[in-house]
Amino acid sequence: MDTFWQLFKENVIIQAVLALMFGATACYLYAAEIPVPMELVALLSVILGYFFGSKTQNAVFKAQIRSLEE
Repeated sequence: MDTFWQLFKENVIIQAVLALMFGATACYLYAAEIPVPMELVALLSVILGYFFGSKTQNAVFKAQIRSLEE
């Protein structure tokens, strides 16, 4: 449970929930053959870009810390 709160504090949980929510909405609209608004596609792109970008940034930061410790 400590891991959950640590990830929540780092906003990883919130980013993941937003990415899943907007992604699921876009997929549902596409599957139901309802036109997907371009605003939703743009928002989904921004959220996914931020989510994966921050994960990459965190991984690079942790790798740099490990290399300094060695």
